[in-house]
Amino acid sequence: MVLRKSGRRNSRVVLRRVVWRSCQLLFRPAVAVSERVVRATASYRRLEGFSVGFFDQEAAKECSQKVAEALALVRSLDPKRFERMRRDVELVQVFRMKSSQFSPRWWTCLLDEALVRERSAALIASTLVHEATHARVLRAGIPYWPDLQQRIEALCTRQEIAFASKLPRDRFPNTDNYIQYLRQKVQPQAGS
Repeated sequence: MVLRKSGRRNSRVVLRRVVWRSCQLLFRPAVAVSERVVRATASYRRLEGFSVGFFDQEAAKECSQKVAEALALVRSLDPKRFERMRRDVELVQVFRMKSSQFSPRWWTCLLDEALVRERSAALIASTLVHEATHARVLRAGIPYWPDLQQRIEALCTRQEIAFASKLPRDRFPNTDNYIQYLRQKVQPQAGS
């Protein structure tokens, strides 16, 4: 039997997905334990209708106001997006990690504590929009397969750009530079 080029590609994609999924299942118990520990030891506050968890009390004192400002910014500038975020994201957690991300196991936006401490409410809101878009994509039934990763990240970044374009320039003067940075981040992915 002779496979056409498209048939080979499809079989490679299926094989990559099977290997990726097998690795996920292999390492899932360790990840699940660490996520459960974080969830159990965090202190939670209700901010703008979201349950927001903080790993330590010092972070809760410093970061809760900024997270509340970021959520309020999304609610005031883009109410429709805010309601979608409330439907798609069940929890927001702030703790020390390498970068912010979305956790599909708990439908949680995980924010890096350093990002929250160092950045403005507008950048935190933009990060929340990006991570909530991951939740939206997953709720639509599109898995985060390796061969779809670039396209999903490009979509999330375009949603960040759409939100950032609504930011008032008088309050956030560096918005145009940030949008330009995001567009450059998406540009190489547009051709692939």
